[in-house]
Amino acid sequence: MAHISKNINPVGLTQALFFINAAIWLLFGIFNLIRAAQGHASEPAVETGILAALMFGNVAAMLWSGIELGKLQQRSYYLAVMVLTINIILIITEDFDLFNLSTILIDVVIFGLLIATHEKYALTSDGISRPG
Repeated sequence: MAHISKNINPVGLTQALFFINAAIWLLFGIFNLIRAAQGHASEPAVETGILAALMFGNVAAMLWSGIELGKLQQRSYYLAVMVLTINIILIITEDFDLFNLSTILIDVVIFGLLIATHEKYALTSDGISRPG
């Protein structure tokens, strides 16, 4: 088991989880738009459209965070923490279902990975190591 963990890149894993989470949100947003277009959504079409737009905004934020984490900059770390925090707060405030459970579990794993690898992001925003 130790051999496997030596080969795992925690930053790459964190990025991959951001991308997986973005894909889940994208699929769910598309699914909601299709349901609204077919008249099967429980909310009015305008509400469903707004929710879908927010989901697609979340997709963009997740993708941006995942890409930025590869730069190993302190601002990238804080961006990722901010995106996750907002995402978790918004999930908790809505009707909780299996979809929300799956995305919040991914968010919690990402948080754990960010905490475990925080020293990798101990750079200034321009990528220069801090003295000391």
